[in-house]
Amino acid sequence: MEIQELEIVVPWGHIAIKAWGNPKDEAVICLPGLGDNSGSFDTLIPLLPRSFYYICVDLPGHGLSSNFPYNHPLEFTSYLFPILLVIEHFKNEKYILMGHSFGGRIGILFAQMYPELISKIIALDSSYTLPILPEEYIYSLKQGFEKIKKMLSFKSEDSPSYSYSEVIDKLINSRIIGTLTPEAAEQLAKRMIKKIGHDKYQFTGDKRLWSIIYPSFTEQYIEEIFEKFPIKCPAMSIYASNTVEYLESLPRFRNLFRLPNFDFFQIDGHHHSHHTNPELYTPILTNFLLKQKAKL
Repeated sequence: MEIQELEIVVPWGHIAIKAWGNPKDEAVICLPGLGDNSGSFDTLIPLLPRSFYYICVDLPGHGLSSNFPYNHPLEFTSYLFPILLVIEHFKNEKYILMGHSFGGRIGILFAQMYPELISKIIALDSSYTLPILPEEYIYSLKQGFEKIKKMLSFKSEDSPSYSYSEVIDKLINSRIIGTLTPEAAEQLAKRMIKKIGHDKYQFTGDKRLWSIIYPSFTEQYIEEIFEKFPIKCPAMSIYASNTVEYLESLPRFRNLFRLPNFDFFQIDGHHHSHHTNPELYTPILTNFLLKQKAKL
């Protein structure tokens, strides 16, 4: 498939896109996990049907995209607006959303906000965003504020530098041990480091990513949200068998969705298997993508 590197101008800079295929085909917006980038789909998309246009998004502060302004903490809902800007840029009538982990969480919430724009949802090792319980919310807010306060005095020259081999090792060790191969780490690294000298590199991502403030609500409140704003389009989740945190929450979300057009699948893998072992996902995804749209 033809690959294009695109930039969408936004008020705080630009959103970087890695697009695969023909822009005239039905569009699939691909949203990576937290700290990842469009490179996490490099091995999966070549195995998927070529009759779609895959729009892989580097979320703000990820990959080649600009960081959000540094004068405020990051919030989970901040990542919904960039999706809308991407959608308005390409001007398609409807889109399929495919998100891994964090990308799946914001994708599902976006589909509740703009159901008229979304024809299908694919969540890879992901679910509805997990709530911050009320008794933990104030601590979470304070933690976010303290980290942003430190960032205000941070200078880019203060960033540590690494050799290329150290970059790859650091990426592998920053994920769940054993889930990211050197090859997969290199595909991510292409979009998240800059060279500053002979075999010296710096990471370019937003350093606030690991202190994002999530909304506070109870599970009962989530159920009420879904009663008023249900997912009406065909949707599916693929879970990896070795992703413990998601498997523990799976029964809860099965009851939560309770929709005839929401399917769950499980593959024998780990949280980054869509990247390291994409062939495990190909049959399920191909069938879902090519399936005739359900009548709403």
